[in-house]
Amino acid sequence: MRVITLTGSPRFPSPASALLEYAREALSRQEIDVCHWHIQNFTPEDLWLSRRISPALQTFQEQLASAGGIMIATPALPEPLPGLLQRLIATFPPGALDHKVVLPLVTGEPLLPPDTGTPLFTTLGARRVLPVLYARHNQIADYQHSARFSPDLQRALDNALGHFTRALSDIAEPAQ
Repeated sequence: MRVITLTGSPRFPSPASALLEYAREALSRQEIDVCHWHIQNFTPEDLWLSRRISPALQTFQEQLASAGGIMIATPALPEPLPGLLQRLIATFPPGALDHKVVLPLVTGEPLLPPDTGTPLFTTLGARRVLPVLYARHNQIADYQHSARFSPDLQRALDNALGHFTRALSDIAEPAQ
C-alpha cells in the first residue's frame, strides 16, 4: 500500500511538516510505502498556470494514482487551503481521489469548521475523508529539529493514524 503525504506550508521545516514526518515514520514501520511531497517541490508558475506537463506534477499524479490514501497538512488560514495548495489540487484530474482515504491535518488555531476541505475531497472522489486533526503550535515543540508533541496531541495523532491505517485496510480488502 502506498500513501502520499503533502504539506502545504510555505516554510520548511514547519509544524505541518513535523506532523507528516512523524506519520511517515509510523506508517513506514507498518511497511506502508510513503511518498512525501512539499508544496515547494512544485514551481509556483506550474501551479498557477496548471502546467500538468511539468515533471514534478506528472510524478506526483502518477504516485497519487497508485496510492490508497493521502495526508494533507497545512497551516490554519481563513480559507480552507492555502493558495498554492489549492492550485495543486486544481491540477488533479477528475476522480483523482477515487477510492482513496484522506486525512487532513491543520496546524495553528482552528479558524474554520471541522469539515474543512471535505466537500472538495469528496468531489474529487475520496472514498473516506477522516475528521480534521488540529494541532496548535504550542502542542509542537522543536519542530525544526526533532519534534516533540504534547501528550494530548500525541494521543490524537496516534488515534488519527490508527483510523487512517484501518481505513486503508478497508479499501485494500473489498467487502465480501
